[in-house]
Amino acid sequence: MEVHRDPQPSFWVVDRLEWWRTQVVEALRGAGFPVRAYGSYDDLLAMPAAAQAAPGLVFLGCAGFHPEEMALLRELALRRWPVVVLVSSLSLRDLRQFFLAGAADVAERPRTSNHLLSLVAATSSMASLAGPQVD
Repeated sequence: MEVHRDPQPSFWVVDRLEWWRTQVVEALRGAGFPVRAYGSYDDLLAMPAAAQAAPGLVFLGCAGFHPEEMALLRELALRRWPVVVLVSSLSLRDLRQFFLAGAADVAERPRTSNHLLSLVAATSSMASLAGPQVD
């Protein structure tokens, strides 16, 4: 079954930190991007697959290397959704584990709107190279 993307890529922001999630969503919407926000990993995974249009890019905020975050990352990778893991800091071991679990990229949490939009530009072009997504 083929999953179609919107003509303009949509961004999903998944992070338990409400204040940070809100800042990212406001910056993306302010730049004209469609955005969905999820504060709970369970909320995102509970959505029936048929109701989900494939996102252009998923920003997954991680506080560190936690089993719940890794399980979500693996699930999103199985759905072939491009995921950028955003972290404050991490070790090389953790960085490697994120990539092995299916992250398209791992980046520092953006500190400004300009930093976020630069990250969007860099990762959106990378995600578009992946082509159509198939379920």
